[in-house]
Amino acid sequence: MSARVTFWGVRGSIPCPDVNFMDYGGHTSCVTVELGEDLLILDAGSGLQKMGRSDLVKRHKTLHLLLSHAHLDHIMGLPFFAPLYDPDYTVHFYARPATGETVDGLLKKMLMPPFSPVTTETFRATLHFHAFKDGESLRIGNHTIATHPLNHPGGSTGYRMASDTGSLCYITDTEHTVGKTDEGLVRFIKNSDCLIYDSMFCDTNFTSYIGWGHSTWQEGVRLQEKAGVKTFFLFHHSPDAVDDHLKALAETLEKTFGHQVRLAKEGTCVYV
Repeated sequence: MSARVTFWGVRGSIPCPDVNFMDYGGHTSCVTVELGEDLLILDAGSGLQKMGRSDLVKRHKTLHLLLSHAHLDHIMGLPFFAPLYDPDYTVHFYARPATGETVDGLLKKMLMPPFSPVTTETFRATLHFHAFKDGESLRIGNHTIATHPLNHPGGSTGYRMASDTGSLCYITDTEHTVGKTDEGLVRFIKNSDCLIYDSMFCDTNFTSYIGWGHSTWQEGVRLQEKAGVKTFFLFHHSPDAVDDHLKALAETLEKTFGHQVRLAKEGTCVYV
């Protein structure tokens, strides 16, 4: 059985609720993967709110939420995620917490006065918290989810999962070194069918943002070629990248790479 992947939020850093971001979407990172009977949620950005009110989440009473890291744009959807307030739901959180932290501790830090009127005590769902170390594999249902440490301030985690028909890698909030291949990452994504990769910048402007913890779409293409990845989705679009810019880029990519290199677009579903 193939996995259905749905993009609920594809933007980086900050939501963009503006007419110039309607086509590709302004919500921050959130992707769902229907893997057999299990529903995996990759990151809890502002796109999580919309996903939490969809028919998809109504079909699954047990949810597995895998966080790449705890920066605000990747967790800001949590206070607005409807299943957390419903006692019929069970939500499992998975994260590699910072030194000295726990996964539930991260959540409690975010949801506390004066920054939030909602605390974890407000939630009515059954919550489970799972911490893991860099490179440790997770077991969710009948599936093994591999993890990989990424280069981002405070750390970030990439995930790899497989269906009966293909494999998916979710690699966001990571910075490459100019002119140097990350051989460990190449091995991690090797021969995957679908790569979702941090493409916030491009090679022409990247040097101004070194140290920010993000990458370029050209580096994604280089990784795709070196690792033998079938399809690469540009993800974590810059909040400065308006629809006209992304449309022009999409046309260029299609002419050059066909359907092997595509832009992630809010609302799009693909099968892996």
